[in-house]
Amino acid sequence: MRIWIRLSNCSIVPQERNDLTRIRTFAAALDGRIDGSRCDWEQIIGQANRTLTTAALAARWAQRPELPQDAREFLAAVLDANMERNRRLLLLLEEVLDVLNDIGVTPILLKGAASLATVGTSAMQGRILGDLDLMLPVSAMQEAYSRLDRIGFVVHDAAGTPDAPIVLFRTSDVGMLDLHCRMKGSNPRFDYTLLSAHCRPAAIGDGQALLPSAAAQAGVLISHDQLQELDYWRGLIDMRHLVDLADLSRCDGGIDWQVLDGLFAAPQSRRALRAQLLTLRALFGVAVPQEYCNGLWARIQHRRQLFQAEWPVLRWPFTFLALMLQLPRSVREDPDPLPHGLVGDSLPAQLYRAKAIARRAVRSPGPGKYT
Repeated sequence: MRIWIRLSNCSIVPQERNDLTRIRTFAAALDGRIDGSRCDWEQIIGQANRTLTTAALAARWAQRPELPQDAREFLAAVLDANMERNRRLLLLLEEVLDVLNDIGVTPILLKGAASLATVGTSAMQGRILGDLDLMLPVSAMQEAYSRLDRIGFVVHDAAGTPDAPIVLFRTSDVGMLDLHCRMKGSNPRFDYTLLSAHCRPAAIGDGQALLPSAAAQAGVLISHDQLQELDYWRGLIDMRHLVDLADLSRCDGGIDWQVLDGLFAAPQSRRALRAQLLTLRALFGVAVPQEYCNGLWARIQHRRQLFQAEWPVLRWPFTFLALMLQLPRSVREDPDPLPHGLVGDSLPAQLYRAKAIARRAVRSPGPGKYT
């Protein structure tokens, strides 16, 4: 029999054995689907802090009476602070939209910026935003930077190529501003032309933006984690973005699973998509149709993710095994979508890219990852 320490009064209480692993218990807590009176809140809050989901946890539990008082007070304080931070980010977004609209540009809201406009108050409460991501046509990037420079933005990360993102900041703001003309990776190749076809107009203050559909937002998040950050090969689970995906699936209209599946046309990227959807269904109870969770590799990767979450030391051998069995083919950094992966490159270029992929695969997990 396992024991845990109650956060409020440090009493030792028996915890009944069940078939939930630690990560399943944590996901159920993030989703509000667990008996709060029998949780190890010290452990759960610690996991939330490490995965940048403390505000999401607070949005669901800060007012629940079954929580220990000190846990409830802590989560309420986190919620208030995060709402204030996101209020200031929303004001920043309104200011930037005014500037961009003045030069005839209507940007696409990405990731956290899109969540503010998609799920309203719940995002203001429960989404920790590090920055604002906007997508512009490639032809508008330099003029946009020039206009933003006039209101005090300076470059934090200089663009290496004309279509690379521009990262801007001001010391007076609570977050950075990332201007994209495409997402990294070649399949799916999310650029302004592709995403704008899946958008609707959205008014943010006096400004205008384009808001991607729930399916397109989900596609951007999944491509970012599974392909760009190599989570599919590293076996990592980004809990922060799984919470986002669960929220998208439950907003008005939900996610059109067929449209989402159609965005991932290449076999390897589709396997990565389906592994993520299987994990979403298993951990957050999202009703993803079985046909979009099928596939041997998706099932293997899902089981590997859960097993690795319990035994993090296995990440290294599993990652190298995954790279040997399925070398990434959809993570090229150049804007040309073809060829995918290493096919068609010279031997030195192949060796260089293999080395770069291996280096990215073994780096420490970034913010939001469950380890």
